Amino acid sequence: MYSRTRNVTDFQLAMMQNGIRAVVRITNGSEIPSTPMW
Repeated sequence: MYSRTRNVTDFQLAMMQNGIRAVVRITNGSEIPSTPMW
């Protein structure tokens, strides 16, 4: 159980980091027109 919950928390943290990176890419990409990531 501990290992499973730990993996879930690590996955959520990874998703949060990826989300922050995506926001940074969108904010940086807004200045220069480029192909949408979504």
